[in-house]
Amino acid sequence: MTYGFRAINESDFIQIDVDTTAFQVIATGTTNGTSYVTIPNNFPEDIFVVARPTNPDPQYAWKLRGFMYDYTPDQGPNIGVRARRAYMSCNDSRYLYQDSGCDYAIIERVDGSGFTEPTSGYGLSVYKSNGDIGYSSEFPTYRVRSTRNYYISASNSGHGIWHIPTGTDQVLGMYAYLASYSEYRSRTYSLGGSERGHLDYDRLALFDYPNNQFGTHIQSYYSDSQNGAQIYDYVYAVLRTEMVGYVA
Repeated sequence: MTYGFRAINESDFIQIDVDTTAFQVIATGTTNGTSYVTIPNNFPEDIFVVARPTNPDPQYAWKLRGFMYDYTPDQGPNIGVRARRAYMSCNDSRYLYQDSGCDYAIIERVDGSGFTEPTSGYGLSVYKSNGDIGYSSEFPTYRVRSTRNYYISASNSGHGIWHIPTGTDQVLGMYAYLASYSEYRSRTYSLGGSERGHLDYDRLALFDYPNNQFGTHIQSYYSDSQNGAQIYDYVYAVLRTEMVGYVA
């Protein structure tokens, strides 16, 4: 940046500048772990959701599962009625499932097509050289601390730690981008003869609070399959974007 306004914190992190697009928080809330969040249909198309465990016990690592849902039925009683939802639940490392609640925030780029600029006349607004707003102090902001793109396959699940905070940063308090933390692989295999076993694999966001680090955890679930069932190994192979940061 050679002109305009810039704000840098004590960790040399750029909080605001004329070239940076901010992610503004347009809604927040908490789930009870067994419900979903309904995204209002009048919200912009380019929103995304971030989430974290609610009131986690930091002596344990916590895992988050969740995904986005967007469907408009073409038949039945709700024909033509769009449903946009965010599903999420959390559990600590002692459990496979716990259905604990999650804090969430709905985020939009401030230069998104449906973003409404603040009109109160108070606070600070920073505009980019093309006239788009880049930051407004009237809205809390999602501050990204780390991100990665990862191509999922049978041999590359993305399992492991990929963000270790520096300085005074803490994973406790961070939110993860709700990037389809759900089933990514389904496999039926031979146990010998006609006997079959079945495994489902989930990719989960891992908040490793005791060690102050963040990553992706692979969790598998075994069940017996019908004798003589077809053997297969299906992977939802796709490029995934993963992200972690603060709402501030």
